[in-house]
Amino acid sequence: MMRYYLMKRWVNQKIPLLGGKTPKESLRDTKNIHLLIGLIKERENDDDRNGEFNSNQTYSTYLGIDVAHYGR
Repeated sequence: MMRYYLMKRWVNQKIPLLGGKTPKESLRDTKNIHLLIGLIKERENDDDRNGEFNSNQTYSTYLGIDVAHYGR
């Protein structure tokens, strides 16, 4: 449950790397989408390394984006 709230907070948080936009806002911004994909992959990889990864509850699924579509 805590993970859900952390994800919800993160996707609505303004991030300097994304030009001060939130991850949700960056989904619609073709200029920032690859930066957003990189951030999502980084967070999910960190979760995996820390033993916190849950394939049913990821940042990409929460945002409704298929990060594999964007390649590496």
